[in-house]
This record gives sequence, structure tokens and C-alpha cells, in this order.
Amino acid sequence: MNNYFHRKDGFSDYQTNMLKNLSRGGVNPGKGKHYWYNPNATVSGNGASPSNAFQTLAEAIAACESNRGDTIHMLPGSENVTSAVAWNKAGITLIACDYGGGWPDAAERFGIYAAASYTDGPVIEVTSGPFAIIGVEIWGRNATGGSLELDGEGGGFRAGFGLIEGCRFPQWGTAAYGIEAGAGAHNVIRHCAFDGAFDAGVQFGSTVSNNPDRNTVENNYFRDCTKGIEHKAGATPHDFVYRGNTFIACGTCIDTNSNAGDGIVGPGNSYDYTVCAIADSPGSNVEWRDGFGDSVKTLTDTIQVDIDQADWTTQQTYLTFTPKTPARNIMIALDLDLDTTGFDDLAGVGHTIDLSLGVEFSGEIKRIQDFPQVTKGDVRGALFQVNSLGAGVPLKVVGILSAENAADYDIPVVILYESADTAGLTVAELTV
Repeated sequence: MNNYFHRKDGFSDYQTNMLKNLSRGGVNPGKGKHYWYNPNATVSGNGASPSNAFQTLAEAIAACESNRGDTIHMLPGSENVTSAVAWNKAGITLIACDYGGGWPDAAERFGIYAAASYTDGPVIEVTSGPFAIIGVEIWGRNATGGSLELDGEGGGFRAGFGLIEGCRFPQWGTAAYGIEAGAGAHNVIRHCAFDGAFDAGVQFGSTVSNNPDRNTVENNYFRDCTKGIEHKAGATPHDFVYRGNTFIACGTCIDTNSNAGDGIVGPGNSYDYTVCAIADSPGSNVEWRDGFGDSVKTLTDTIQVDIDQADWTTQQTYLTFTPKTPARNIMIALDLDLDTTGFDDLAGVGHTIDLSLGVEFSGEIKRIQDFPQVTKGDVRGALFQVNSLGAGVPLKVVGILSAENAADYDIPVVILYESADTAGLTVAELTV
């Protein structure tokens, strides 16, 4: 056992703390039994010890008793399933044995995957709760569903009161979602990684009788997802909290689909501003909030960059933003995407352009970034932060473009800011 654990009692400090936390949520390891699951075992045992472990997760779940607080310890290895593993016992914890790595980095050592022939369902389907899944990697192939499915139809504890922590959901197959939650309540998804071209890393949808309710998605990592977190069209999630998540190279970070649900986004979400959209069609009842409780708002516009300006002092084309009430943590993202259309007209065939971007506030111009020798097809971005602006104080985004031909060029600008002003910023493009 010492090959797998740091402590004499068989648990790492991380696992011990997790099990203590789970005992407060209805899964009580002090009264439950402990089973062992080794997907690399040559034969299946009775689960009583690492050397006599179950070979499949389905066998381990079958041995558990509902509401006793049983724990399944997964040893390093991987299992390929040919049908959905039915998680139909309440109060079960599945936890990966400590491999010495960080979470969810070590999750790749503990894999539950869909076999190549299984392409029409989830790897695990949870229909009971409370439940906990900790430190494993789940990879599915269902092009219309999730690798992990939470089926909360019927309400109550069904697929609810769950903890999904330190897990990894790679998009190596064709799964549409890392986690697909149909209803379910009081679930917490945290410290997980969603890697790859999912339609959405996490999707919340409603079922015939129930809506997602009081679910929290916090401190997760989303990379290359078409959408990070999505509300399925027509769904009405209630009292959700999405905070502390990181979105890298996602098409849309959080999409609430203008649904009738309600909840809070923030504080502490981090975005790759040059690639991600902050939110697509945010619902009217969704509060975007910062750490001070003020609403967080986004604004998208363009700056028309004037050409043939030699220096900043003579620049005459601006996009001006003026907050009606004091604003904090103003993030300005500019996205330069010079595709083939129109580039030759702007720069001349086979030529390059030079571009400089900056902001002006409090009477002083601050250069953001220079982009020398930009060629056709270049995609570049710039990010600038202003800590605060007083009410009525203008902030100007400035662009200088050096090109051969006399034409202007529009560059998208995204503003993320925190303010109590529900009406947003006053925007005016000025050409003096």
C-alpha cells in the first residue's frame, strides 16, 4: 500500500480532507465500507484490498449499499466501457488513489473511457445522490451528449448534492460536452479541467419536470471549448454560481442563451480576452458581479483606425468611453485579425503595415502595444487595464495605422468593467 499512499492509514492528506468534507454533505466515510477498484487487474476480486480489487467500476458500484457512505478507491489504470456505467446508489464516493501529482494533473493516470465501439451514450450516468467523483479522467465519444451525464429528472436527491472535483475531461473523442447536467440540484464542480473542442465544457439543461437548481461551477480550467459553460436553449437554471474559472481560447466563455434562469457570474473568472467572448446573449436575470458586489458588464464596439498619422500628438481618431458612475477594473481588449479580404487594398499587394494602439485618460496617452510589420492573415491582440475611472471621466482608445493606401480600418474593442451603473458606459466615436 505504501506504493500508493503517503500516510499509514491509506489516505493522503488531500483525500482525508476531502472525505471529511464529504461527511458533512451526506456521504459518511466513517460508517461506510471501503472498496478497491483496479482497472488494470488481470482478474476481478471482491474489492476488499488493493491486491483483490474489482476490475470494473460497475462491479464496485454494485457492491455498494445506498446511503451507507461507501467509498471506492481507484488505483492507477484505465477502463474502457462499452455502455454507460450506472451510478444508481446514493452516498457513494469514487476517489483516485494519490499518485503524487497535482489535481487534476494526475487524473490522466486514472481513466474511465468509452470504447471505440461505444459512441451513443455517456461513460458514467449519475441518477442518485449524494455522490462524489474525485481525481479521475473521463473521456466519452457521444457526439450529442456528455462524457459524464447527470440525470436529475424527478428532483430530490436524484443526480444532486454531488461533488465533482479534481477531474479531467479531455475531448479526445467526439463527446459534445464534458459534463451534461439535465436538472440536478446543489452540485459543485470545482478544480476540474475541460480540454478540447467540446460544444461546451459544462452544459446545464432542464428535463421534463425539473430545472437545474443551486449548482456551483468554481475554479475550473476550460481550454479550446466552443463554449466553456452553457445553458441549453430553453433551460432555466436557478440560483447558479459560476466563479473563479479560467477560460483559455474558448469561443464563448459563458453562454446563458438569454434564458429565464437566474444566478450570479463572478467574481474571479479569468478570460483570454483576445480570443474568448465574455458572454453571448446573457440572460436578463443573470447578475455579473465583481468581488465588491457591483455588476460586471461588457461592451463591444470598434475603433476606426486612421492612417497616415505620424505620432501620438497629432492622432485625431478615437473611440471614447465615459462611465456614468465610478468604474473599476476596466479591461480593454483589442483584437487585430487581418484576413485576406481587403488587406491588399489597405497595405498594397505583398506589403505589410505598422499599427500602434493606446489609451488616453487623465490627459495622458499610454501606449498599449506596437505591431510592426503586420502581414496578411496575422491575428494579434492587446490587453490594457485601468484600475478606476471617475464618473464622467472619458477614456479614449487610440489607434495609429501606417499603410500605403488611404483607407481606414476597423478594429474590434471589448470592454469589461465593474460599476454600479446599470445603464453602462456612454460610447461615442469621435473624428475631429
